[in-house]
Amino acid sequence: MKIALAQLNPIVGDVTGNLEKMKSVLKSLNVESVDLVVFPELYLTGYPPCDLLNIPSFIKRITDANIEVCRLSAERPDIGILFGTVVRSNHNELLNAAVLCEKGAELLVQGKQLLPTYDVFDERRYFHRSTLSKVYQFRELKIGVSICEDAWNDPDFETEQLYDINPVEELAKQGAELMINISASPYHLRKEHIRCKRFANHAKKWNTPMIVVGQVGANDELIFDGGSIAIDANGRIIEQLTSFQEDVKIIETNDNGSQ
Repeated sequence: MKIALAQLNPIVGDVTGNLEKMKSVLKSLNVESVDLVVFPELYLTGYPPCDLLNIPSFIKRITDANIEVCRLSAERPDIGILFGTVVRSNHNELLNAAVLCEKGAELLVQGKQLLPTYDVFDERRYFHRSTLSKVYQFRELKIGVSICEDAWNDPDFETEQLYDINPVEELAKQGAELMINISASPYHLRKEHIRCKRFANHAKKWNTPMIVVGQVGANDELIFDGGSIAIDANGRIIEQLTSFQEDVKIIETNDNGSQ
C-alpha cells in the first residue's frame, strides 16, 4: 500500500482555503499510484479553532466541507482520504475526529479519546471525549487511527498517568497492522527527539509500523514543527518529513504493514 503523508499549514477558521489546499494535494498525486493520503489533526478548521466552535454557522461550514471531502473521494476512487475535522456525535456533541473517506463513502469516524486540558490546551471545553477505538480494514491492512494526545499516554514514559486508557494499546490488541496518528502538536525544545523516541517505542512494543502526520505553521503563540514520520515495526525511522515547512511524501508498506 502506498500512503501519502501531507504535512500542511492550515489557517485557523479558513475552512474553504484549507479545503482548496487539500484539493491541490490530491491533484498533485494524479501521476502517483497512491492508496491513501493522510492529513493532520483538525486540518479543515486549523488548530486550535477555540471559540469558533461555538458559532453555529462555522460548524455548518465544517459539516459542508466534510461532505465535500467525501465527494472528492468519489472523484478519485483510487485514493482514500484520512483527515482531521470536527463532527457531531450521535448525541449531537462535537468530536475532534479523524474521518476516512473512499469512493464517496464515509468509512470510519474515529473520535479523539484523550482531550488535554493542561499547558496551552483546553480541548475538553469544546469537545466530547470519544470512548471507542476501532480498527478498520482498509485495502489489505487493518489500520488503527489515533489523534495526537491519544498516543502520548504511554506508561513507559509517564511516571504519572493523566488518563485511565491507552488508545494505542487498545488498537494493538484489536490487531492493528498499521497505526496512523494525525497530530497538531506544538513545538518546544527537543520535541522532535521526544516524539521520535515515543513513537519508536510504540512500534517496537506492539510490533506495528507507525505513521505520524502533523501540522506545521504558527497560530498565535503556538508553533508547529510537523514532525511527520514513518517508523517500521522495529522502531526504525524510515521516512521523516522536513521540519517547519509543508511537505508531502509517499511511503510504501507491504501486506503486513511493514515499511
